[in-house]
Amino acid sequence: MGGPVTTSGMSISTSARVAAVAAATAVLTLGLSASASAAQRWAAPAGTGPAATCPENDPCDLDTAVEDGSVVDDDEVIVTPGTYTIVSLQVADSIDLHGQASQPRPTINASGSPGIVIGDAATVRDLRVEAASFEALRLSAAGALVERVSGHAAGGGGTACSVFNSATIRDSLCWNSGTNSRGVGANLSTFPGTYTIRLRNVTAVGTSYGLGFDYSGPGADFTIDAKNVIADGGSPSPLADVRATASLGASTVVTLINSNYATEMETTNGGGVVASVTDPGTGTNQTAAPSFVNAGAGDFHQQAGSPTIDAGVLDGFTGSADFDGDARSLEGNGVCPTAPDIGADELVGSPIDCDPPETTIAGGPTGTTSDPTPTFNLQSDEPNSTFECKIDAGSFSTCGTPYTTPALADGSHTLEVRATDPSGNPDQTPATRTFAVDTDPPETTITDAPQRKLKTKRKRVRVSLAFTADEDGSFECSLDGKPFKPCTSPVTRKVRKGRHTWSVRAIDSVGNADASPDKVRFRVKRKRSR
Repeated sequence: MGGPVTTSGMSISTSARVAAVAAATAVLTLGLSASASAAQRWAAPAGTGPAATCPENDPCDLDTAVEDGSVVDDDEVIVTPGTYTIVSLQVADSIDLHGQASQPRPTINASGSPGIVIGDAATVRDLRVEAASFEALRLSAAGALVERVSGHAAGGGGTACSVFNSATIRDSLCWNSGTNSRGVGANLSTFPGTYTIRLRNVTAVGTSYGLGFDYSGPGADFTIDAKNVIADGGSPSPLADVRATASLGASTVVTLINSNYATEMETTNGGGVVASVTDPGTGTNQTAAPSFVNAGAGDFHQQAGSPTIDAGVLDGFTGSADFDGDARSLEGNGVCPTAPDIGADELVGSPIDCDPPETTIAGGPTGTTSDPTPTFNLQSDEPNSTFECKIDAGSFSTCGTPYTTPALADGSHTLEVRATDPSGNPDQTPATRTFAVDTDPPETTITDAPQRKLKTKRKRVRVSLAFTADEDGSFECSLDGKPFKPCTSPVTRKVRKGRHTWSVRAIDSVGNADASPDKVRFRVKRKRSR
């Protein structure tokens, strides 16, 4: 991007540098063969390897590994541990520049300014940049990404991490300890366009502003989307933790969510469209000062009890680890559920179980039961869990297993059960069981019976009985006081002469028996011969 660039009163002309980088890039592009492909390049503090390849077993110095004409887009430049001394590193290709995995973070000491210029959609990660001048990193290209970087500038009147285009900084520290300085921001006059700057889990510290975005130029619309950010204007006399300025047709809108800052400043200069900052303490933002280990000495790790612990939020742009490589959303305050911290650091607290148990109702009726106080077996997938039960529209209350309900009226009922594990996590999706209680017995009716008086010449006579009920189910019959036995309608028996009583009772599908069986009485007499 061209145009004059002004940083805190100091005029910096970038047009010559950008033109030179563009020219070099054009020559490089023309000189590449069609078969050129991305490569892995290695850098070491005392590296002297071949510039064209910078292999792992013979690495180059950092400038060569990054700036040599053989570097192309998508190359990976791995910076091995150690201390590097440079003037200013120009990242002119869309590369992945990073420290070595599972190794101490390399330190890059830069005497010039900026310490690292990201002039393409490159990724710079897992590095420590110490700039003696006023600017540690400059993100001047759209799509640039800085993550897990500790950037410190010591020169007054500057910005630790300057952002001149649509870019992202996350899980990083941007600290300028010089006078009249900012942590993250810019003082920039630029071309028309819509620019989006995303900040996620950034600790931005200066001596005037934590975040300070001053943009000017007709049609230059800057939106700063900040989440989980600590913005600290520093001491002894900060002007504001967050500042937005718009001039000469530009707009600067800083939106902060789940962030920590106490003061803000909005300035619309001549011709500026709008300059706005989310008011401190509104929504999910907090104003209580974060607690650092030793901010004066540059140790911006959080101390236990800091309000920033577990106070952040996740979205599609948050990173997976803090600037030390510790996973995000580690438990820090002993309370579930876990959430990311605000700022570059994620406090590693004592492990805590935040996984709720799963509850199961293993026994008891699943359909209709005649028992008005049914019993259910309750289970949890975590040992030593406790249970709470709820019937219908009642409230949850402590219950044990097996659980027997209070007396229930006939009709449909729903039992809900939730387990709570020993860590205090309740099941957020209680187990449910719907069933019905039916204690109403059926009514039995005899529809066809023997005549009250029967005569026969035989020792026994065959008699039949037909019956029905007002509910589906089964029947039991009893003849002359004998035990009831299952029977179906019609039933036929042979009886001797004498008086008889035939009883039948219906039993519904859930076992309710007619308490007043229907019965018929009849008499069998001997028929005399003539």
